[in-house]
Amino acid sequence: MLDAIEQIEIRRWIYLKDTRSYSVFLRDDCTAAYAVQGLTDRLRAISGHSGIVLLAGVFPLAGQFVCDGLFANVMTLGPNYMEDFRLRYQALRESGDFYTVPDVGAASAANGGGGFAAEAAPTAAARKKRRK
Repeated sequence: MLDAIEQIEIRRWIYLKDTRSYSVFLRDDCTAAYAVQGLTDRLRAISGHSGIVLLAGVFPLAGQFVCDGLFANVMTLGPNYMEDFRLRYQALRESGDFYTVPDVGAASAANGGGGFAAEAAPTAAARKKRRK
């Protein structure tokens, strides 16, 4: 757990939506999106709803991206912002920049085990697309 906490990325995130398995977080610069789990509870149970911008920490733990649920500076997004971020999320998925699991391989170890962005493992759809 201490190793995971050392890798925490505290930043402003866009908490876009929830699926049955995870919550979708976009980096505030919209360069990557992540499938994020709550550490002890579903993130919707902690925040009340998705569609918000918040300051939070996300870190790789036990093969998934985890948010500890400590949120600050929470702002609700309006419908126009939500649509814009939804389109950006779709583009990230299509380009292979949506990450469901951290990479625990050599790239991650060489970069201190960060597990984020370039070190994260792409989704199956992204791997398939890159092979074509």
